[in-house]
Amino acid sequence: MILEKPGKLSDEEFALIRQHPVRGEEILKPIKQFEELLPIVRHHHERMDGKGYPDGLLNGQIPFLSKIICIADSYDSMTSDRPYRPAPPPEYAISELKRCKGTQFEPQAVEAFLRFLEKA
Repeated sequence: MILEKPGKLSDEEFALIRQHPVRGEEILKPIKQFEELLPIVRHHHERMDGKGYPDGLLNGQIPFLSKIICIADSYDSMTSDRPYRPAPPPEYAISELKRCKGTQFEPQAVEAFLRFLEKA
């Protein structure tokens, strides 16, 4: 499994990983009840500055719920053990969310997420 690979991903493996939002959308598409969720799933790796994937959308083009999922997913990824590194402390992930606020992450959503973490 690619996510468990201990070393650096090849270009082909990285391209495959970047397709998971599209695959998620394709998997949910036949389920009528999930129709409104399809754009949210597809765009949860877009970035406010347009450097995300799969479509390179800019801030106003990205569904707000996708922006929220992006933050939660990024935090989880940064604070989880990986085969190639142990999980860094939560403070690292928090500093990255703050550093990337406004380019990668929606500022309002980052602030709300950080308030949530303070209360948890």
